[in-house]
Amino acid sequence: MTKYKFPFKTTHLSLILALFICCSFQSNGYSYKHIKTDEPQSIHILEVDPNHFNIKPVHAFNMSLGRETVETLSKKNNAIAAVNGGFFKVDRWEGRPSGILKINNFWYGLPLQPRGAIAWDHNAKTVLMDRVTASVKISFSGKTYLIDGLNRPRKLDEIILYSSQFNSTTLTSPEGKEFIIINDKVVAIRNEGNSAIPPNGFVLSVGKCESSDFCNHILVGMPMYINIEITPQSNESTLKLWNSVPNIVGGTPLLIKNGHIIRDFSPEKTISSFLTARHARTAVGILPNGHWIFVVVDGNQEHLSKGMTMAELADYMFNLGSIGALNLDGGGSSTMVIANKVVNDPQGDIDEDQSLKKVRKVSDAILILEKNEY
Repeated sequence: MTKYKFPFKTTHLSLILALFICCSFQSNGYSYKHIKTDEPQSIHILEVDPNHFNIKPVHAFNMSLGRETVETLSKKNNAIAAVNGGFFKVDRWEGRPSGILKINNFWYGLPLQPRGAIAWDHNAKTVLMDRVTASVKISFSGKTYLIDGLNRPRKLDEIILYSSQFNSTTLTSPEGKEFIIINDKVVAIRNEGNSAIPPNGFVLSVGKCESSDFCNHILVGMPMYINIEITPQSNESTLKLWNSVPNIVGGTPLLIKNGHIIRDFSPEKTISSFLTARHARTAVGILPNGHWIFVVVDGNQEHLSKGMTMAELADYMFNLGSIGALNLDGGGSSTMVIANKVVNDPQGDIDEDQSLKKVRKVSDAILILEKNEY
């Protein structure tokens, strides 16, 4: 093993006292390094030039529900490389995004509170990072209504919108009423749940209609307009861009903004242990030259790789040169795939029958594709 000095901006972290590049390679448009530190940490770094490759998010089975491994998603899409994406639910609606996810202008999920996100255009050269909030509004009969959410379980006192990316049906309980919307028009009204969602259409599901003037004013044939708006928390001048880009992936927390490390993660309302304990991590960053950088830190391996705290990860991304960076899903989800092969050591989930480690299935991933594969 050969010892190298790595070109960090600053090296005030104890975890960067000694670095060993275990293996590395460079191809036209991307490079990969596997680095080990004395902490110990095992760190995988992938740098991608968007002039040579497309960068695309993808959800398992191209629906809001369901999970697949990063390796499977990479192979199915002929990707050069891939990392796991945003956080997700493992409840009855398994694989549902916990935060914002927009793929090629189709909505899969929205955040419930301010959370970090990265957004980009088709050529991955216009890139935005910020904490964002989201709202869903519907308009009909000259009035606009703020509703409760998108593509998530509907409570009895809620109004939820379901897109065709969610599932074949709404999976809602029998109570309430559902309005089928195609091409900005109400085409059917059903007095029960679990309605079929039309391709490229929506279903508006209302839990309690009996006491609602809202329901009584909706008729078949009536125009109904849907507006999903994303609001950046630190730069209102980018509002129009955030709402026009085709791809958005959520994470938490935002690590670096406009070249400055973020020290206060409290606006994103994550639990303390998630931030202060060392875990496996996945992060995405943008360099001053426009290149993307993906970092996966292995964790939960006391003598091989302990992982990083969130502050350590923010410092690490900064020292790699990132002017913007976002933490993605981590822990057992942290996976990097190159040439259809997992290059890190993910801890995944425990197989209760065989007590064996297995690679975790995730909801979504970020893929690196040849230009003709987008």
